[in-house]
This record gives sequence, structure tokens and C-alpha cells, in this order.
Amino acid sequence: MNLEKIKDVISSYFGRILFKSDIFEFTESSYYDEEMGKPIYRVFFGFDRLIDMESIVEIKLQGNFIEKRHFSENGKRMVNIDPGYLTLAKVVLATTKNFQHRLYLGNGIYAEVTLRWRKGTFSDWEWTYRDYRRDESIRFFNELRDIYRKRIHTIDNV
Repeated sequence: MNLEKIKDVISSYFGRILFKSDIFEFTESSYYDEEMGKPIYRVFFGFDRLIDMESIVEIKLQGNFIEKRHFSENGKRMVNIDPGYLTLAKVVLATTKNFQHRLYLGNGIYAEVTLRWRKGTFSDWEWTYRDYRRDESIRFFNELRDIYRKRIHTIDNV
């Protein structure tokens, strides 16, 4: 899959990409192998547009639409879009999968706090997906938090 095409499509829906992680191979699970094949790669994007937290339901539904419309062949996804949002205290992911630690938001969408800010860095929970525990993932979210912190500080001082 062409990363430039992915960036073009998702930015046309979600706005300008402000920050991107390094690309790394997704080796933590075989969950997506049958649908997407192997190897599978992971990349995180941070967007310029700040969102209202309650809009995460619509954003997740839009991500599901983008997967089907732009990145599916023969009913199988080639791209998995996992939207979420970051605050100074946490990283929240939206999902269609219910589980004991997830809260229902509506329209078939649940939310989980995937990472928490603790002792100067984001850290995981027992349920945090293994790819979100990786050093490069934590580094991305720490850097994105710093960008966000500076941005909201600037907005507050306008």
C-alpha cells in the first residue's frame, strides 16, 4: 500500500497531517494477517485540527467508511484506521469492539484510555495493545503531547 496515497486520502477527511511517526512492522499480533496479509506496517499520524472529544464517535465512523471506500479489495481491508485523541493526561482510542474496560459512546463505538501520562511519559495499562507499548509508539505520543501542550498554551494566551 502506498503511504502517500494513504496520507492524501486521510488528510482529505481529517485535515493536514502535523506529525507522523516512523513506520514500523506490526509483529505484535496475527489478528489482521488473514484479512490484510503480511507484512503489516504501523504508522501514527497527528493532525493539525483540534477536535471536540465527543466527536470521536463520528470520526471513528468516518474512519470505517474510509477503510471500506478507499482501502478495501474483495471485502477485505488493506488499511486499518484507528482514530483517537490525545489530551495532556491520556491517549484515547475509539473502537467497535466491546470489552470490560471500554465505555460505550453510541452508534456502536466504544472508547478506551490506551495510554496515561505518568511520571513524565505516557505509560500503558494491562489492556494496552502491545504495539502501543513499543518505545517508538510512546516516543511518538510523548512528542505529539508536547506539540499539543505548546499549541493549547498559545491558544490560551491569545
